Amino acid sequence: MNGFRLPWVIAGGWSIDLYLGKVTRDHSDIEIAILRDHQLAIREYLTGWDYKKVQGGKIITWSENEILELPIHETYAEKVTEKIEILLNESNKDWWIYRRDFRIQRY
Repeated sequence: MNGFRLPWVIAGGWSIDLYLGKVTRDHSDIEIAILRDHQLAIREYLTGWDYKKVQGGKIITWSENEILELPIHETYAEKVTEKIEILLNESNKDWWIYRRDFRIQRY
């Protein structure tokens, strides 16, 4: 993610371990979170990866130019043995918005 110029964060279990400064358990994958508005940018950045989305509880192909809207927020990028879970987050300009309760926001 070194050259990805848009906001992103480590999410899930690794975010807790980074906060604590120690590994608390084995992690089988890595999760990142980006703003929903940047979903095509991450696909462009991770060129050559296969993309999936979770829709209706099933993991299915995320088509190349498909724009994902709520309730879809969980996606995956896969390449050979690498897998990244990419969580799409809501926003309003510079404000992050919690998808389960739009009253919860952070600048």
